[in-house]
Amino acid sequence: MSYQDRQHPADSTIFERWISIATGVLQGAATTVYAKIVSIRGDITSDNPLPVAITSDIEIGAVELKDGESDTRAKVGTITAIAETDNGIAVQAPVLGATTDAAVTSDANGSLSAKLRGLVKMWNDIWDSVNHVLRIVVSNQSISASSELTRPSGTSLTAGMVIGTSFAVNGATNASPIILDIGTHGLTVGQFYRGTTTAIGGNTNANGDFAFKPTDATHVQIYQQDEATPVAGNSNYTSGGTLALLHRFSNVFNSNGGKGNVVKVRIEIETNAAVSSPLSLYLYDRQIAATLDGAVKSDLYANNAYSKGYLTIIPKGSQPAGSDKVMAVDGAISFHVGAKSDAKELYGILITETAITLQASKRVFVEITVENKQ
Repeated sequence: MSYQDRQHPADSTIFERWISIATGVLQGAATTVYAKIVSIRGDITSDNPLPVAITSDIEIGAVELKDGESDTRAKVGTITAIAETDNGIAVQAPVLGATTDAAVTSDANGSLSAKLRGLVKMWNDIWDSVNHVLRIVVSNQSISASSELTRPSGTSLTAGMVIGTSFAVNGATNASPIILDIGTHGLTVGQFYRGTTTAIGGNTNANGDFAFKPTDATHVQIYQQDEATPVAGNSNYTSGGTLALLHRFSNVFNSNGGKGNVVKVRIEIETNAAVSSPLSLYLYDRQIAATLDGAVKSDLYANNAYSKGYLTIIPKGSQPAGSDKVMAVDGAISFHVGAKSDAKELYGILITETAITLQASKRVFVEITVENKQ
């Protein structure tokens, strides 16, 4: 870019400054740039800008600014940052960063990329992408969770025995997932249950602590505890086997590894027998090996590392023979519990403290209420 001073053709006292721009092509297309003619006195002597066609590349290495009165010149070089110090305020150009920058979720220094990643991370922490709602943790929030199982057979239990739900295995397919034939079970089709299979002959992959999903009135599929990975058979079934189920209290905490107090327990057992036995609920922070109906309490001691303790509930009066159910409710307790670091659930096993006789095909319902503490 250059300029040239010329005498005005109509008035010799006026000099005009003509600005010339190199012509060229910008990004492969002809481009027009407009310039104005300005006199040395600063007056615009042409009302309309002059079109100039660019036909070659233009490169501006530096710009020189001139004060017309004092002839003071200043050269503008490469701009590396924007700084403004008026009134003590300093402003600098942001550091964009890279796509691999670690997320910054605090007021610590970081690139623009790191700050944006931090914002996305914080949003993901509270957004439930399945239900499309925000997950808000509320301290002292009370959450109730229940478990309902149907006992397939009637039993007479003495003190310290498990009031359980267990089934004999009649078959186990060599397929993925394995399908067990356990006879009429009374479980809800499509709902997952947690429990333990033992002593299944031949198809030994069917033995273990798993999640079980009923497919009809007599069969259940076997999945890993993530409830997504099917368990595949490794041979043909030969004989034997049992399935025992646990009481599972899902999402009783509002966050993984949550802590709180059990403030209420409700137990209902359908029976026609007279019942006055206190009932104890043993709680665990993870899935343990389920025990068979009628197993002794000492069988649970191997799981003490995961035990949260137990609560003993007294039935609301002695239930006479012919009653529809025995009900035990305690709403005046404060029993501290906590979840496993990656879970929001508890597991339970019900124990009788004195002799009790229970009938076949009767429902056992257990509900706990946990006041969450953060």
